[in-house]
Amino acid sequence: MSQFYKFLKKYHKWLGVTLAIFFMLFALSGIVMNHRGFFSKIDIKRSWLPKEYRYTNWNNAAIRGAKQCKTDSVLVYGNI
Repeated sequence: MSQFYKFLKKYHKWLGVTLAIFFMLFALSGIVMNHRGFFSKIDIKRSWLPKEYRYTNWNNAAIRGAKQCKTDSVLVYGNI
């Protein structure tokens, strides 16, 4: 019985460590999703993201051009 107990103790520890890592990741992602306002201020460069997250022909030619009217406003025109 003691050899079986040692076997269970050894593998129970490593199973617990593995599951603890996953639970910590789930908790961290839950905190990020619940506090979107705080984390939305963080800007990540598009070049750091995978290719699928980058813009390619994002407007499908709906926007033909833009003209800056003032320092804080832009007039966008096209086939919208």
